[in-house]
Amino acid sequence: MNKGIQVAIIVTLLLIGFSVFYHFVIFLPKQAELKRAEQYQHRQEQQKLADQHRQEQQKLADQHNKETQLSSCLNTAEEQYQSNWDMVCRNLGRSDKCVLPEILAADLNNQLNENKGNCANLYK
Repeated sequence: MNKGIQVAIIVTLLLIGFSVFYHFVIFLPKQAELKRAEQYQHRQEQQKLADQHRQEQQKLADQHNKETQLSSCLNTAEEQYQSNWDMVCRNLGRSDKCVLPEILAADLNNQLNENKGNCANLYK
């Protein structure tokens, strides 16, 4: 065989060997590393979105809880108002839900408004 052909075959085999070496030792590990980095970044983004969603849900739950507590407080104020009104009516010898003298009614109304204001301040 001719020396030139032998050199060409050796060079070709070396190039093929180097190409295979490069592909398996350098290229594929870099691709795997890039893929792991992308996956890690994707997991981080998903975790961040999940955390934001959880915070929004907690904020909504807190708001709903405040609204429920406010509603309960206002209902209690109304019930107390009606109970006090009926008690004053009975003390005057009248039936429940009677018409009270203006000064007594104004006092009970002021107390109701104060209690409602306290509720609003507590559950802003």
